[in-house]
Amino acid sequence: CIPLSSPALVRMHLRHLLLQIFIEHFIPVLMDGGTRAYPRWFSQLLEWLNDPVHFTATLDDLAQISQNTKEHICRTFRRHLGTSPSAYVNALRLNYVANMLQHSDHPVLDIAFEAGFQSVSRFYDVFKREFKVSPLQYRRQNGTWFVANAQAPSPEAKL
Repeated sequence: CIPLSSPALVRMHLRHLLLQIFIEHFIPVLMDGGTRAYPRWFSQLLEWLNDPVHFTATLDDLAQISQNTKEHICRTFRRHLGTSPSAYVNALRLNYVANMLQHSDHPVLDIAFEAGFQSVSRFYDVFKREFKVSPLQYRRQNGTWFVANAQAPSPEAKL
């Protein structure tokens, strides 16, 4: 449940949702001329993976959830998305982190751990490889939410 009293949090969740819809429904259609359809189990698995709570899922977890073999899952990811399950999940994690860095003032490490990164060095390596800057530099370059929404102190405010 998203608190409606926090417009920035609502906007962040809406952006995340829109991106997931785009990734799941439009990119495959565009890449295959509109003829590609996912197997039902695969669509359900992708929907399950889009929840940040599941960003730490292993291939064994995916096999158990989908009731398919690990090999079949890997083949299906390659066939329909052109990538591996781990690369797909890492892309979801990085998207989540980038969105949080842009639209919140949460500490970088809290965001990384929340996105399922269990190693700080691995997080920094993956992030820097993708975005060519550190997470803090990315926030400074792109994080306008908390600057734009900061309220100036009232004239009556005393030091």
